Amino acid sequence: SIAMGLMVIDHALLYLGDQSHWIRGTITRVAEPLFVLALFHILASRKRGLARRRWLQIAIAAAIETALHSYRAGELFFGILSSVAIVVPIAQRIASANFMRQQCVVLGSSALAVIEIGANSFHMDYGPSLLVGQICIASQLTSNLKCLNLVSLSMGATLLTASILCAGGMPVSPNLGTLLIGQPVAVVFLWGLRLSHSSGRDRRGWIGRHPLTFYLGHLGLLQFLAWLADEQP
Repeated sequence: SIAMGLMVIDHALLYLGDQSHWIRGTITRVAEPLFVLALFHILASRKRGLARRRWLQIAIAAAIETALHSYRAGELFFGILSSVAIVVPIAQRIASANFMRQQCVVLGSSALAVIEIGANSFHMDYGPSLLVGQICIASQLTSNLKCLNLVSLSMGATLLTASILCAGGMPVSPNLGTLLIGQPVAVVFLWGLRLSHSSGRDRRGWIGRHPLTFYLGHLGLLQFLAWLADEQP
């Protein structure tokens, strides 16, 4: 629910407010890693992949999300669900890899995630490379030292790649804030949540049980409000 709340703030600024607001570059960068780390930690702990029916639901939701974002942006715009749909089929293989391979994956994926994905009429938000590294981190959430090691490697690769890009005058992806601010904060929060809720009971509310419905619903509502604002004289 916290991830959803931060996401709503982020999207409200995107659709109705200032897209370059400092909140979007800092505080709301926690939303994506909170959601993704929690999702793939649950999948890794179950030792099985996502059901095909559930993956199909994500793929359909991703298509709707793409349509909403593209209408707003005036270009082909893929959101987070597209990246989730791409990496879910290989998530179990990544999560079950040995730790040394996961370290290599995190280094490479974090470096690639800082590179802007897009062109004049195409954009992909977050991107599969970011999520691949987060799958490794999610699989080690119960092992604090290993998880801390992966987060540190991710931040190091991010800083190095961003420095090289800046030195060469090349654009840096907004994933920079996600990797340096959002991801470490999300890991610490999930550690604290795990310590304070060890009973194993399902504490999710309606939003937690129906995340895709809420996600698409809030995007549709924001798009409608943005359309109303544009129609005002």
